[in-house]
Amino acid sequence: MMRISIERKSVKVYPDTKQVIARFFFKGDERATHGIGHVLSLNEQEVFSTISPILQEYSKKHRNVTKLLNRH
Repeated sequence: MMRISIERKSVKVYPDTKQVIARFFFKGDERATHGIGHVLSLNEQEVFSTISPILQEYSKKHRNVTKLLNRH
């Protein structure tokens, strides 16, 4: 095995929370099934109170966020 020399620098890179990429994230069938079951168990008020702030936040960063989420 070849060893690699690493030199640490004082510069740090932090994520910019204003730069968000909405992309599909699949973490396996079991987790998906659990997540879908949870969503389906929500009543209409719980759905609205959950999705409303998400849509407000993401609509500032992504055009057609509803279409994007429906596609995913």
